[in-house]
Amino acid sequence: MELLSTINVAIQDMLGPLGPIIIAGALGLIMVALTVVMMLRQPKDPMEKLKRAASGKVDDGKQREQLRQGGHNQQLDKFASFLEPQDTDEFGNVSFNYARLDISPKTLCGTSIFPKWFWESLVLLVASCTSAWFFLPMGQT
Repeated sequence: MELLSTINVAIQDMLGPLGPIIIAGALGLIMVALTVVMMLRQPKDPMEKLKRAASGKVDDGKQREQLRQGGHNQQLDKFASFLEPQDTDEFGNVSFNYARLDISPKTLCGTSIFPKWFWESLVLLVASCTSAWFFLPMGQT
């Protein structure tokens, strides 16, 4: 503790009464500068390269032929019975339910998980407030 007070006195002698604030500001500027340098030196994102390759464009602007054809994957065909509707009635029922609920199939997972997490967090919040109210002595809340 004595070491910190000695350092504080030395800083105030050199920079005046606002010396510790000046030091904190200088350290903040150094950290911001380091962050900017690290962001500028960041390598290219591999996902961006994949997106450009999938669109058919190369870095030099030339069009490249597509590597994939529109055919099916033979290894996934054995799971098609589990992943795809078997008849038009089943497909129609699934599509009708999505349309009736006004939910696109892409957002179905996110819209079904969010309420679950919301209610779980709300229950945990109420439980923690209740336990704090019961277990803390009066006057410390």
